[in-house]
Amino acid sequence: MRHKVLVEPPAGVTLPITPMLDLGFQLMFFFLATYNPSSTREGQVDFWLGARADDRAGADDRHEPPTLPRDQQPDVPVELTIRLRGYRDPVNRGAISSVTLGSPAGEEELRGTNADRERLLRERLVGARPDSPKSPPVVVIGAESAIAFKHVMRIMDVCYKAGFQVSFAKPPDLDTGRD
Repeated sequence: MRHKVLVEPPAGVTLPITPMLDLGFQLMFFFLATYNPSSTREGQVDFWLGARADDRAGADDRHEPPTLPRDQQPDVPVELTIRLRGYRDPVNRGAISSVTLGSPAGEEELRGTNADRERLLRERLVGARPDSPKSPPVVVIGAESAIAFKHVMRIMDVCYKAGFQVSFAKPPDLDTGRD
């Protein structure tokens, strides 16, 4: 008796490409739909550096950068300073404990909650803004080194909304008073 052996052709591997294409297009659409280059979350920060700082910025020095003597005037006239102090206790470390606004008339500590201090600061800055400045007025912020930068950014936003450029002073807790 003869048995007939049926030989089947080898099974080919099939790769369904349609689901992979669907997934690829869905991912592409998701990233295109969620990309926003001008979003406020992207973190653009405008900084203003004086001419002397621009000259030093290109230097690749490995030592402490030179500082101006205290008796020299900065590049632009600065009439207002903001001093930020932080909490010392570990629970509130990084938060702002006091805001002091310095002007030619003297220093004023802004009291209240964070929202109250920001509102008072905005009012004082708008009141101190020159009527027709040749260039944007400058306010100098001196924040202690332990303050979280997100809190400093909130104060910077208040200054920008009041029409001031922001410059930074050396953190007061690191300033030893030496020239």
